[in-house]
Amino acid sequence: MKFSVIIPVYNGWEYLREGVDSVLGQTGADFEILLVDDGSTDGESGALCDTLAREHPDCIRVLHKPNGGAGDARNAALPLAQGDYVLFLDSDDSYTPEAFAVLAAALDETQADVCYFGLRMTGDNDGAVFTDDLPLHTPLTLQETPALLLNRPSACIAAWRRTLFTDTGIRFRARGWGEDLCMTRKMLTAAKSVVILPDVLYLYRQHEGSVTKRALDANAEIMDAIDDVLTWYQARGLFEQYENELGKLCVDNVLYDASVRILKAQSTHPLLPQLLALIHVTPAHGEVYTAAYTYCLIIFIGTAAQIGYNLICGILRAFGDSFTPLLFLAVSTALNVGLDLLFLVPLHMGPAGAAIATVTAQLLSLVGCAVYTLWKYPALRPAREDWRVPMPALFSHIRQGVPLGLQFSILAVGIIVMQGAVVQFDLTATGEMVAGTPAQNGFGAANKLLNFLMTAYNGLGSGLLGYNAQNFGRGDRARIRRGTLQTFGMMLILTVVLMGCGALLTVGGAYQRIFLSADKISAESLRFGGTYILVDLSLYVLLGLIHVLRNAVQGISRAGYVLAAGIAELIVRSLICAFLPALVGGAPIDSTASNAAFAAVCFGDPGAWLAADIVLAIPTVKYILKKQS
Repeated sequence: MKFSVIIPVYNGWEYLREGVDSVLGQTGADFEILLVDDGSTDGESGALCDTLAREHPDCIRVLHKPNGGAGDARNAALPLAQGDYVLFLDSDDSYTPEAFAVLAAALDETQADVCYFGLRMTGDNDGAVFTDDLPLHTPLTLQETPALLLNRPSACIAAWRRTLFTDTGIRFRARGWGEDLCMTRKMLTAAKSVVILPDVLYLYRQHEGSVTKRALDANAEIMDAIDDVLTWYQARGLFEQYENELGKLCVDNVLYDASVRILKAQSTHPLLPQLLALIHVTPAHGEVYTAAYTYCLIIFIGTAAQIGYNLICGILRAFGDSFTPLLFLAVSTALNVGLDLLFLVPLHMGPAGAAIATVTAQLLSLVGCAVYTLWKYPALRPAREDWRVPMPALFSHIRQGVPLGLQFSILAVGIIVMQGAVVQFDLTATGEMVAGTPAQNGFGAANKLLNFLMTAYNGLGSGLLGYNAQNFGRGDRARIRRGTLQTFGMMLILTVVLMGCGALLTVGGAYQRIFLSADKISAESLRFGGTYILVDLSLYVLLGLIHVLRNAVQGISRAGYVLAAGIAELIVRSLICAFLPALVGGAPIDSTASNAAFAAVCFGDPGAWLAADIVLAIPTVKYILKKQS
């Protein structure tokens, strides 16, 4: 038995001899080495290839070619290969001493077309071992074992019968990420027998110069490779047969691996610095920037819990159960406040603690809500066929969900704009952050209090959403009108209660003692926070009206108006924050600005609410309150 070992070389001379020596030291099988100098520019790699060929003319041949990428280099060498099986070795990697003997014995016994084996990471991650979780030493086929498609895609951890390439014409993508994925996923359809060995035979070197470290630009190429694979399977009528596995392959490579590649490629989140810059927080602000960055990163990581929780709550409301989501929301809010107190006061974890508290509360609410839902409603327990989503249903969800998603994204941007305006009150005339950041602390604590009070509006609006959606499906517009008017009345009563509760918690700065550690509380933080609460609570009915109107309109499938209302909020809030403080308090807006200027910023909230109410009033009057003839 003879192996053809193809080694693409591009400026990797410092590790090349080690890799070649690992092949030369093999016993148990005949072999040849094909070195492909892929247009190396370092002046060393191409010359070393020639030197190695002169030293071992009986088993090493060299091919020099213009640079085309690793895939192109392998393709160039394949017609020259003479072995029974082809192996691919990267120029900075190597084999274990017993690799060829183990492979030859397994292939002699099984006569497999493809033989996979394990690898060990060396270098920065020395000791990490990767093997495949599939039946071992057993001839497999793709038809019988579709999970082979989910096997690690590297071409280097398998021996490939050479005739597979000559008979099928399958080759690597020329360059870029995903060349292995394309070739291996296609070749599995042609292989009559695949064997997987548990033996670690390949030593993969990971270092700062390796391709896997240059990962940030890989995701577009990976998506192209996935598209290539899917197109190839569709053209051969194989897509439906392997639809589930191909779908998971897409998710693993495009979503999960893409995120991992980004995180490996840079130690910071690629977008967070830009987002923080919108609120005038930069690395120059030292600890403030670090705290803000940490808080946002933790919140972003926990977004999945919030999405899952909202999804389950939406399902419960569709069943007519509005109380349970409200209950879990109340529990989540109370838990969040309790964890805030624990992490901020005795543990002194700062913004990171606040973020962890929020994510933990959301996660526990998600788990509790999911367990309750599956227990209460057996019909919601998913079966295998439920994971197949009909295209009409998918498009319907997209049509309704995208405007709502954009609306909430727009609202988030509006909040960032307002926070950016608040930050200016903590900056000196030279752009330095003042000690203690009282404006941000006061605003942040007040915002937490107002958000806590707003949960009552959330519950009221969510109940109306489910009610209107159910009756909209039944075509009972009279009940929709009556329910909307009744909810409006309840909102007015609730507003009075919330204003009273907010006023009580403001007395003596009680809310700041709840949400801030003692060293963050000052006379200035109380002034800023009190101003914000006074402005918002005095016009809190406008926020309550938004929750009534928005959910009423959403419940009758008028998501476009909801998006328009969100845009109106963003525009008005941005204009107020940009121009009103200077008009009221004069310029410049910095730590010396008047309280009237800060109050002008705070009016960004009620101004935005009023704008949204006006937009939402149009469909409410037109489709809900107007009696049908």
